[in-house]
Amino acid sequence: MNRFYIYIIFFWCINAYTQQNLVPNGSFEEYSECPTGNELNNGQFERAIGWFRPTNSTPDFYHQCNNNGSGTVGIPNNFWGYQEPLHGDGYAGFGAIEWSDEGQIYGVEYLRSKLKTPLKPFMKYHFSMYISLCDYSTYGVGEIGALFTVENVFTPTFFALDESPQIVYNGTPIIDTNNWTKIEGDFIADGLEEYLTIGYFRDTPYMDTIKLQEGFYLGAFYYVDSISLHEVGVVSGESCEAAEIAFPNIITPNSDNSNDFIDASKYFAITDEIVILNRWGNVIRILTEEQPIWDGTTRNGKDCTEGVYFYKFQYDWSDKIKEKSGFIHLVR
Repeated sequence: MNRFYIYIIFFWCINAYTQQNLVPNGSFEEYSECPTGNELNNGQFERAIGWFRPTNSTPDFYHQCNNNGSGTVGIPNNFWGYQEPLHGDGYAGFGAIEWSDEGQIYGVEYLRSKLKTPLKPFMKYHFSMYISLCDYSTYGVGEIGALFTVENVFTPTFFALDESPQIVYNGTPIIDTNNWTKIEGDFIADGLEEYLTIGYFRDTPYMDTIKLQEGFYLGAFYYVDSISLHEVGVVSGESCEAAEIAFPNIITPNSDNSNDFIDASKYFAITDEIVILNRWGNVIRILTEEQPIWDGTTRNGKDCTEGVYFYKFQYDWSDKIKEKSGFIHLVR
């Protein structure tokens, strides 16, 4: 083989290997405090740095630092059984779904993290994670998935989220309690997705399950480890439809803590500046990564009058430059 192509392959492999994982603390190594128990609503899952709960459900955080403690959230022995980490010293656990003999749903648990940077529009990403069924599960399920969203919406429920995750495991129900099963897939980002939610986005017990044993809890409980997300490459314009990038369309700077300003910070993952104009096309403000806030004032700090204003910015789309524009209602 020509040495030139060998070098190309070598550097491509090095780049792929060292590319940044956009999921913070994807193997649950880092913690603010060592977990000591899995009491309901105790908040100890949030001791895993970078992770939190998107619903009222109560996923668990396990770490080897607990081995001399209660043992309920230790590694490899814990409340749900025995499992060595795939990598490092920690992992998380969640109840994919739990129900009664009559089919009544008791709960569905989810894990959420804020990505290190918002996703770029028309960029293909590769996601992967490893899960293992807990020993004391009575069932195994299959369609566990990963959802990427722009907003961080907390839903005050214990039940399934009505969402369509970009990545869904489509194999047979996962019932291996000894080994780690890899869930992976590619997807094309609409743009500015910033939050990852992991879980089981169904509420139909017995439709995607295999019963394994009798037990006190009727449900499927899983450990999860080594979560990662990497850029694959920009999708060509010919094979990707333009996605709609949302931008705030109202600002009410009246100090009521609701829409008092527009924070455009996340948009600078895809653009360098955002221009705010009045109805006559005069530039009111230019937002940048260093100054991403518009509070309804001009560049000189004067209050803008109530009315309609406009925004515009450019961003890269494959080998083209695209432009996004729209209006903003300013209400005082």
